[in-house]
Amino acid sequence: MEEKKLLLVHHGALGDVVVTFPIILRLKKIYRHIDLLCQIKLGKLAKVINVVDAYFPLDSASFASVFT
Repeated sequence: MEEKKLLLVHHGALGDVVVTFPIILRLKKIYRHIDLLCQIKLGKLAKVINVVDAYFPLDSASFASVFT
């Protein structure tokens, strides 16, 4: 069986992402690996409380081409 992975992109602030945590936790039943592209501080929070498996900083040069 193929391992399903999901990348979530979040542009908002703390409150906007926190209200999605219950939904992300439900998605973990379908997707065994969930990454979050967001502000660094939000990604750290989501990772520490085990909502996501990994996070990537939204303002990283690696993702600049996504928004051009």
